[in-house]
Amino acid sequence: MEDRRDELALHGENLACAHLVEQGWDIVDRNVTWKLGEIDVVARKALDGGELWAIVEVKTRRGKGPPYPEDNVTAAKRRKLAKLGQLYLQENRLYGVVMRFDVIGIDVCGEEFELRHHEAAFDAWGRI
Repeated sequence: MEDRRDELALHGENLACAHLVEQGWDIVDRNVTWKLGEIDVVARKALDGGELWAIVEVKTRRGKGPPYPEDNVTAAKRRKLAKLGQLYLQENRLYGVVMRFDVIGIDVCGEEFELRHHEAAFDAWGRI
């Protein structure tokens, strides 16, 4: 059962990365892990006069309709991702970088899928 769940999560992350690339993002890192937890995707986008970075949490499930998989990004999960984002910036010496936190929810139904991209879904303290 765990293998199928891991396979679904990997499929969702691949779909999310393809979506981000279509939107002009570069995928910098995937599945960055520490004892505290894991960042699914780190992406960077060039902007006029600079760049924007995003920590992206990807939630995937089979089926569709509410509740949506991204609804499982709880306040505790948001706070943890905010801490992981700060850790990522520190470890990679990315000082002065503009970082946002996105959530991508994906419903997979056979070969079809529905993707919802919530840009800047929460702030650096995990608040909506």
